[in-house]
Amino acid sequence: MDLPAGPPLGLGGLPFGCADIELPEDAMLALYTDGLVENRQTDIDAGIRSLCTAHSGPGNSRLDRICDRGITRLLPQAPEDDAALLLLRVHALAESLVATGDMASDAAEVARARSLALDQLAAWGVDEAASFVIELVVSELVTNAIRYGNAPVRLRLIQERGLIVEVSDGGHTSPHLRRAATGR
Repeated sequence: MDLPAGPPLGLGGLPFGCADIELPEDAMLALYTDGLVENRQTDIDAGIRSLCTAHSGPGNSRLDRICDRGITRLLPQAPEDDAALLLLRVHALAESLVATGDMASDAAEVARARSLALDQLAAWGVDEAASFVIELVVSELVTNAIRYGNAPVRLRLIQERGLIVEVSDGGHTSPHLRRAATGR
């Protein structure tokens, strides 16, 4: 993929570029550290080619098996550097498993977001106790997005192996973890 160059993830404090890429159904995406594909004996380009070859097997293989095959091929012995590999496979969800609502940047929209969520949860047969917790989560996330984010604000509920609540806004900043103070 042709992606903008930037600092390694997790380095912190440095600006990074973003890219939107549409992947076809069943596409596999490999995210890896340089310690997996580069060492004193192998340059990074050769390591990346080797990683691609290791992952070019049958598309319906389980990701853990594909990952094991890549690690075994690239790291036959203990690595000199930290090495990590994360594989993702893209698949589409049935429309009946996803509910989306766009919200205006107005505090009154929080009540509408809760209502949309509760209606969808009822349609999916989610029990009342879980629905109450999800309603609180939706309320908090949508409130924060409206208060601190940029338009548009979007609520998305996904029911697959569990329930996922996503709230996004149009801002380009990433959230950062803050720790509560231990004293005054």
